[in-house]
Amino acid sequence: MPVPTTFLRDPRQGDPPLARMIRAGRGDVRLGIYLCLLLRATQSPHDVRHNPVPSAWAEMLSLYDPKGSGARRVTSAFKWLARERLVALRPRAGQTPVVQLLDPAGSGAPFAAGGTWAQVPLELWERGWVFTLRETSLAVLLVLLDLQYGAKSQADAPFVTPERRRSYGLSDDTWTRGTRDLRERRLLTVGRVPIGDDFHFDRLRNTYWIHERRLDDSPE
Repeated sequence: MPVPTTFLRDPRQGDPPLARMIRAGRGDVRLGIYLCLLLRATQSPHDVRHNPVPSAWAEMLSLYDPKGSGARRVTSAFKWLARERLVALRPRAGQTPVVQLLDPAGSGAPFAAGGTWAQVPLELWERGWVFTLRETSLAVLLVLLDLQYGAKSQADAPFVTPERRRSYGLSDDTWTRGTRDLRERRLLTVGRVPIGDDFHFDRLRNTYWIHERRLDDSPE
């Protein structure tokens, strides 16, 4: 399942939508809904006409009191996504709004199929990880899958330069909590490699490897 990299990172080291979503609070509902919309609205015009009612979304996301406070959190999340110009909501009399994806960078332009994408295993949805991981853990997982793209094995595990890290806009606290949780769930291995040639190096850097096969299992 491709996730647009413009949603995850800003090469100008700005403020990408993923980081804004997590920083704004209650990012678990917003991120869970947005990822589900990406999964469903894959073809032009990239919309969801059979949009579940808020209580059904709340049940799917395992929110407390799905018919009450959970449904209100879902409604609030959709309003936030629309306000951030990630989706457009088209009201319909007596029905839930049609949800149409917009430019994943948040410009408000139509959603385009071009550009670059992070490849996310479908098991993230099929096994329920997207509904059980904390928002910080899910955000870091998406970032690391983007970084890991193209690597063939754990021996090629990437490290994160300060510039690359800033392009994702995640705070140190989010990174620390997310990586710790992913390690505890056996989704992530963090290694250490020297930076420099065989005779001269002045620092060690962390490498990160997501075990994608672990996503085949159900969350514990």
